[in-house]
Amino acid sequence: PLKKRLAMALWLVWTSFRGQLRRGRRFVMFGRETARLKQAVDAFVKETDARPLKNIASQEYAIRGSQYEYGPYPFGALQQLSHLYNVVPWYDLFAWSGYRREAALKAVKAAAPNPFLFAIVTRKLNDWVPQVRAAAAECVTRCAAVSPPSLVAEAMWALTPELYKWGRMDPEGIAAFEALATTPGVRDALLEMFLERPIGPGARVLRRLIRQPGWEEVLPSLQSNACQPAVRATALTMLYRREARWETGWTYEWTQKPFGEKRRVRTFQTRALVTEADKAALLQGALTDRSPMVRKAAGDLLIQDRRSLGADAQKIAARMAVDANPAVAERGRYVLNNPV
Repeated sequence: PLKKRLAMALWLVWTSFRGQLRRGRRFVMFGRETARLKQAVDAFVKETDARPLKNIASQEYAIRGSQYEYGPYPFGALQQLSHLYNVVPWYDLFAWSGYRREAALKAVKAAAPNPFLFAIVTRKLNDWVPQVRAAAAECVTRCAAVSPPSLVAEAMWALTPELYKWGRMDPEGIAAFEALATTPGVRDALLEMFLERPIGPGARVLRRLIRQPGWEEVLPSLQSNACQPAVRATALTMLYRREARWETGWTYEWTQKPFGEKRRVRTFQTRALVTEADKAALLQGALTDRSPMVRKAAGDLLIQDRRSLGADAQKIAARMAVDANPAVAERGRYVLNNPV
């Protein structure tokens, strides 16, 4: 009996020691895997720094598809390690599983590391899973509050023209995204982009941002100082008509209903703008613009409104008729030959 009790005690000691040894090994291995995961996530974020904000959907699908391939570092390393964790920061925004995408959005507490990943967070507002869209609406607001305004503005510059194409967005998601444009820091960054960027979707961005109250205050500045002629022409049209107009999507209208023939047309919404700009002065100022696009926009407005402008219409048309650009001069001659 004494030998049996001694053997049992030794066996219990060995069993306890072996369990502690295994737990220690697991702890060491978990620490090593955690370090590897952090290194892989950092490399993944660094790789996304160089990605342009064009064709966001195609890039998202490409990264998502790489999760099922043991490709080159960092995607292969992340794919091997991601199954050890419930959520992998930023990487699981591209996961096939809606549960992991939702968990990744809820785990985002810090600033976005680059505009591309913030754009991906914003794209989750159009996710096909309702719970993911709800988590994205909260994440966009939370992430934008701690991210640099220039980073948020960069993502908005790229994504704003595409919003009307996203058919699954909830009202909460639309409100969360549009509220970013009224943030003072983001608004100033966007205004700076309008004034300095010579290329890009500036006019389409302006048509979407003008939906928010307060943006009509910067229209006079954009009409005079914006870098892109399309932005100056758009601001001129809005100030002259005292109305904002933007695309909302597509619909169909019948061309031959008895034969079932129809065509696809764009749909628009409008908002009245509060402005006291003088219409004749706006057209006079537009004639001094260096771009024919702006002068042609002024000519179109003059033709449409020549009756209400009265004698000012003839004065503006006389200046326009001698313009160096043939298209602008033709508009001026038309008004002179057709005063009423």
